[in-house]
Amino acid sequence: MQEQFFSVTHATPVNVIPLPDDYSLPSEQALEAELPEPFRIAAAISSIDMATTRLIRNQNDAMQDLVEIINQQSRKIDMIMSYVLAPGSPRAALS
Repeated sequence: MQEQFFSVTHATPVNVIPLPDDYSLPSEQALEAELPEPFRIAAAISSIDMATTRLIRNQNDAMQDLVEIINQQSRKIDMIMSYVLAPGSPRAALS
Protein backbone atom coordinates (compact mmCIF):
# COMPACT_ATOMS: atom_id res chain seq x y z
CA MET A 1 0.00 0.00 0.00
CA GLN A 2 1.41 3.35 -1.01
CA GLU A 3 1.13 6.15 1.53
CA GLN A 4 -0.72 9.20 0.31
CA PHE A 5 -0.31 12.70 1.61
CA PHE A 6 -1.17 16.26 0.77
CA SER A 7 0.26 19.64 1.56
CA VAL A 8 -1.36 22.94 2.34
CA THR A 9 0.33 26.20 1.47
CA HIS A 10 -0.12 28.59 4.36
CA ALA A 11 1.89 31.56 5.60
CA THR A 12 3.00 31.10 9.19
CA PRO A 13 4.56 34.01 11.07
CA VAL A 14 7.69 33.15 13.05
CA ASN A 15 9.98 35.13 15.30
CA VAL A 16 13.61 34.72 14.28
CA ILE A 17 16.66 36.34 15.82
CA PRO A 18 19.83 35.90 13.74
CA LEU A 19 22.80 34.52 15.66
CA PRO A 20 26.10 36.36 15.55
CA ASP A 21 28.68 34.95 13.14
CA ASP A 22 30.97 33.92 16.01
CA TYR A 23 28.21 32.05 17.89
CA SER A 24 29.05 28.42 18.62
CA LEU A 25 26.35 25.85 19.22
CA PRO A 26 26.27 24.23 22.67
CA SER A 27 27.25 20.59 23.01
CA GLU A 28 24.55 17.96 23.21
CA GLN A 29 25.33 17.50 26.92
CA ALA A 30 25.04 21.24 27.59
CA LEU A 31 21.75 21.34 25.70
CA GLU A 32 20.38 18.39 27.68
CA ALA A 33 21.47 20.06 30.93
CA GLU A 34 19.25 23.04 30.06
CA LEU A 35 16.18 20.86 29.40
CA PRO A 36 13.51 21.52 32.07
CA GLU A 37 12.70 18.54 34.30
CA PRO A 38 8.99 18.37 33.25
CA PHE A 39 10.11 17.79 29.65
CA ARG A 40 12.49 15.02 30.74
CA ILE A 41 9.65 13.38 32.65
CA ALA A 42 7.27 13.67 29.68
CA ALA A 43 9.86 12.08 27.37
CA ALA A 44 10.49 9.25 29.83
CA ILE A 45 6.76 8.59 30.22
CA SER A 46 6.30 8.50 26.47
CA SER A 47 9.17 6.05 26.07
CA ILE A 48 7.76 3.79 28.78
CA ASP A 49 4.30 3.91 27.20
CA MET A 50 5.65 2.88 23.78
CA ALA A 51 7.68 0.01 25.24
CA THR A 52 4.73 -1.23 27.29
CA THR A 53 2.39 -1.04 24.31
CA ARG A 54 4.84 -3.04 22.19
CA LEU A 55 5.16 -5.71 24.86
CA ILE A 56 1.39 -6.07 25.26
CA ARG A 57 0.84 -6.11 21.50
CA ASN A 58 3.29 -8.98 21.13
CA GLN A 59 1.49 -11.05 23.78
CA ASN A 60 -1.80 -11.67 22.08
CA ASP A 61 -4.16 -10.08 19.60
CA ALA A 62 -6.97 -10.43 22.16
CA MET A 63 -5.18 -7.79 24.24
CA GLN A 64 -5.79 -5.14 21.58
CA ASP A 65 -8.56 -3.58 23.70
CA LEU A 66 -6.15 -3.26 26.62
CA VAL A 67 -3.60 -1.61 24.35
CA GLU A 68 -6.23 0.89 23.22
CA ILE A 69 -7.16 1.67 26.83
CA ILE A 70 -3.50 2.29 27.68
CA ASN A 71 -3.14 4.53 24.61
CA GLN A 72 -6.21 6.52 25.66
CA GLN A 73 -4.81 6.96 29.17
CA SER A 74 -1.54 8.13 27.67
CA ARG A 75 -3.32 10.70 25.49
CA LYS A 76 -5.16 12.04 28.54
CA ILE A 77 -1.91 12.42 30.45
CA ASP A 78 -0.35 14.15 27.42
CA MET A 79 -3.25 16.63 27.31
CA ILE A 80 -2.90 17.41 31.01
CA MET A 81 0.87 17.82 30.70
CA SER A 82 0.40 20.11 27.69
CA TYR A 83 -1.92 22.30 29.73
CA VAL A 84 0.36 22.34 32.76
CA LEU A 85 3.45 23.18 30.68
CA ALA A 86 1.76 25.70 28.37
CA PRO A 87 3.10 29.25 28.56
CA GLY A 88 0.72 31.38 30.58
CA SER A 89 -0.60 28.39 32.51
CA PRO A 90 -0.83 29.09 36.25
CA ARG A 91 0.98 25.77 36.86
CA ALA A 92 3.80 26.62 34.42
CA ALA A 93 4.51 29.81 36.36
CA LEU A 94 5.15 27.75 39.49
CA SER A 95 7.91 25.65 37.93
